[in-house]
Amino acid sequence: MRFIFVFLILIGTSVLFAEEIDTSIEGSSRIYFLDGTVKYKKKGQNSWSDAELNHKLSAGDEIKTGENGKVTIKLANSGVIRLKELSSIIIPEVEENKPEKMSFIKLVWGVLWAHAKKAEHSLTVATPTAICGVRGTKFTVEALEDENTEVNVLDGVVAVNNSSPALSKIITMIKAGQATHIRKGKAPLKAFKARTAFIKRSFDKFETISKKRLVPNAKKLLYLVDELDKSLSEEK
Repeated sequence: MRFIFVFLILIGTSVLFAEEIDTSIEGSSRIYFLDGTVKYKKKGQNSWSDAELNHKLSAGDEIKTGENGKVTIKLANSGVIRLKELSSIIIPEVEENKPEKMSFIKLVWGVLWAHAKKAEHSLTVATPTAICGVRGTKFTVEALEDENTEVNVLDGVVAVNNSSPALSKIITMIKAGQATHIRKGKAPLKAFKARTAFIKRSFDKFETISKKRLVPNAKKLLYLVDELDKSLSEEK
């Protein structure tokens, strides 16, 4: 009976996090899903805290994942982003006073997957070497250790340029199924074939807890049920 109880809890958890993400969210940015080590730091502070599900994020807050961490964030008015392990971003501020609403995300390091909301809102992702402007598209941006950047487009079009002012006017348009690489001090390379299959393997069913983490959780739940059984027996 105890094993059935724990199994149902774990299955219920997996189903909850496997639901389709609604990109039409309005209002505040929030943590939609997390697994493993995920930390956040409020704007203007130096200390990091453990992130929590449905945590409200403000402009300037920073999110980072550990070696076993991953997180999905619904951005205010602009879609959804996913961060793999060892990644970090700064939550953007929506500039409502401009004719076109815009979210400007800074990818500090790591790998970011984004599904930008269609319509009037645009999404821009910046790394130390690149600026990627998108609308109504799915793509990934990887900020590499050598300050290089790789962009892969799954759907739609992404305009990519080097973040250096001297090279900012050299723009490369990347379409679905294409990718580009931006080296420090260089213009983006001509489009080449995207790593579509690899990206899909990495991000399909992203909002599910890994089997490695389900086993410890099951053991913990069984322990708690055992303790409950003991306490109930002692009361008889």
